[in-house]
Amino acid sequence: MRKLLGSVLLITAVAALPACAQKGDKRDEVQKPLVPAKLIPPSPPLTPAEALKSFKLASGFKIQTFAHEPQVQVPIALQFDPDGRMWVLEMRGFMPNARGAGEEKPVGRVSILEDADGDGVAELAKVFLDGLVMPRAFLLVQGGLLLAEPPKLWFYPIHNDQPGERVVVDEDYAKEADTKLGLRANPEHAANSLTLAMDNWIYSMDHTRRYRFVGGQWVKEANPKRAQYGLSQDNFGRLFYNSNSDQLRGDLVPSHYAARAAAGTRLPGLAT
Repeated sequence: MRKLLGSVLLITAVAALPACAQKGDKRDEVQKPLVPAKLIPPSPPLTPAEALKSFKLASGFKIQTFAHEPQVQVPIALQFDPDGRMWVLEMRGFMPNARGAGEEKPVGRVSILEDADGDGVAELAKVFLDGLVMPRAFLLVQGGLLLAEPPKLWFYPIHNDQPGERVVVDEDYAKEADTKLGLRANPEHAANSLTLAMDNWIYSMDHTRRYRFVGGQWVKEANPKRAQYGLSQDNFGRLFYNSNSDQLRGDLVPSHYAARAAAGTRLPGLAT
């Protein structure tokens, strides 16, 4: 019995480690370097041409620059539209300094990049949306753009590359502040990765709802929470993702079967 109890305590302690790691560093905590500075090789900023020369590619592959600054700045997500143009979400306000001061400034944007002559380089660039505060996810869907700008999820109809009148899909998506504690939340732990799955539901990471456009309106329903960034699906529509504690997790069964669990429950998946 004593051995069994000890094993349970050990397992509980180990399981708690990833959760503790999510809390981040304490403010003003001194971080001691793990590697002596003299052993760290220099890493100066490179021009796009210089950066291309630094890549090592497998036989048969080719790499080239499609776009770079100033056409696009601080890109965090991209998607191609049916015309082959690249839509890019730019979180230009993220971490202006170590304390994140100034992140509330409306400098985020969504841009459209186009390769007009087919040479693999974007000659044309235009801004679709500007003046955004820390936008963190988007999705081209239903003839418009679904955009996460904390704390709301918006839908913008697209008319000739211009945003139409926006509609609120969810008032509480990627909330950036804890109003009860009066604290500013870590963007690392806010909803992200809007993904349209084969079942026509739109899923997210670090969020407890999924969305769908039905009968001319947006609907939402409870769904298990996944952590942390990066969401995709295989040829059978099964969702795969990761966290900073696991390289790979996956929904081996449709997640709505677990939707009856308590709010905030994380869906157990495949970890490898």
